[in-house]
Amino acid sequence: MTDKSAEEAVEVLYGNALRELQEDDEPGDEPLAEADKERVRAFIRAGYKPGMSAEQAAALQEAAVHDLLQALEFGSRNPLASLLAEVRALGEVVDQVKRARATAAHGS
Repeated sequence: MTDKSAEEAVEVLYGNALRELQEDDEPGDEPLAEADKERVRAFIRAGYKPGMSAEQAAALQEAAVHDLLQALEFGSRNPLASLLAEVRALGEVVDQVKRARATAAHGS
């Protein structure tokens, strides 16, 4: 399979995934942002391997759709930014514990 045919296959899966997402839209849902669409394309591109069976390709497409829906549901369009926010929050908790220990140590 040539790079061109692999890219064409990725685009077909991407188009199918977008159609699936649009079919699942409820009235009043916001249209997908370009970044969301690119997330789906990148997910498929990263997972696609030449010679995949139709079942594997369908599973990859479904996984890309599921990934985006999870991101939209939990508000994490950028997993790295979400993870960094969690780490910062944990750092703040650790600082609070350290201050509480220091206060308790000086108070006893």
